Amino acid sequence: MNTIVMRHNGIFLIIIACFIVINHSSVYAEEFTLRSTIRKDLAILERDGHGRDFFVVGTSNGYRRVNKMNFKELKTFEEIAALDLSGFIKEEMSIGNLRIKQWTLNSMGIRSIRELTYSEPLKKNLIRIKQYIIEKERRPYTLRYLSVDNQGLISLQQDEEKIYVVYEIVLADLQEGLVRFEKAVKAWREKSP
Repeated sequence: MNTIVMRHNGIFLIIIACFIVINHSSVYAEEFTLRSTIRKDLAILERDGHGRDFFVVGTSNGYRRVNKMNFKELKTFEEIAALDLSGFIKEEMSIGNLRIKQWTLNSMGIRSIRELTYSEPLKKNLIRIKQYIIEKERRPYTLRYLSVDNQGLISLQQDEEKIYVVYEIVLADLQEGLVRFEKAVKAWREKSP
């Protein structure tokens, strides 16, 4: 009888250990998602434009073409996406449909990184918006990367310089989703100390 109980307890402990390992790895994979967001957005940009080797961006000076293989404005974001943030202080909070993850670094020239994720079902689509905000010690002081699932990269910003990607086909409900996202971010900032 004791052998059967010990065998069942041993199996139970193995099941619990497997659950903890699986659960831990999925949490780690979701830690900082800028790298996977950039990959997704580059794949969307590659498909957009009917085979052309460029895409169009809007800036404060008008529109210009960007070669898909030489998107220099993205390089800084790719470098930051490669950082391992596992050893830094991380805070998480949610307000309504907005989830915020923030890492405090104060090293490598970076003060903090925030990842904002907004999800809401709208009339035609489930809209999911991600914005990454990187605050640095040197110029550019603030970097912003804005992306929408199923649409792709929306904008990149370095301090006051901002570029927008111009898509031939725009996701239904995109504008409404972006407006709701901005309202949620504003409400969060008003509640933040």
